Amino acid sequence: MEDLSAWLTIPEMAAATGKSIRSIERLIPLHKIIVAKRPVQGMKPVTVIPPEEAEKHRAVLLRPTVDLPSDTLPLRQPARLSATAPVRQPDLGAILKALDRLRVPLAQKVYLTEKEAASYLGLPQSEVKKLLEAGTLPSIRLSNGWRRIARTALENYTPLAGGTKRTKERKKES
Repeated sequence: MEDLSAWLTIPEMAAATGKSIRSIERLIPLHKIIVAKRPVQGMKPVTVIPPEEAEKHRAVLLRPTVDLPSDTLPLRQPARLSATAPVRQPDLGAILKALDRLRVPLAQKVYLTEKEAASYLGLPQSEVKKLLEAGTLPSIRLSNGWRRIARTALENYTPLAGGTKRTKERKKES
């Protein structure tokens, strides 16, 4: 039986390699680290790792560095990279004007949203939604679930004489 007293525990391995304990524990089931169980009297056995494994994994983790002579290092950063240089803020007014120019006026739209259709007809949005659900006002349902109403359908729409079904039902009750 080999002497396991010089072998490292998982926390010692993590400290020696610069990796986290969790990283070491993840490498054990993948068989990327050799482990053994060191018996401890009156307790569960402790998982230990040979010191050679620590050296191998430390070499993998550390990147080689290049030592430059001190005369090749810049003495100070250029002025254009200084931290005190002011940061130019965008002109928000110009951005808002540009966005406003991108909007299509309601009079030029071919398909309108429920809200725009309500504004066009002069009805509450809830009433337009009821007309769409009843099928009185034809619409197209997009893949995302939103509806679009053709302008021609709104131009050809004439309100029912006497109101909608709901209004007629209220009149019958009174």
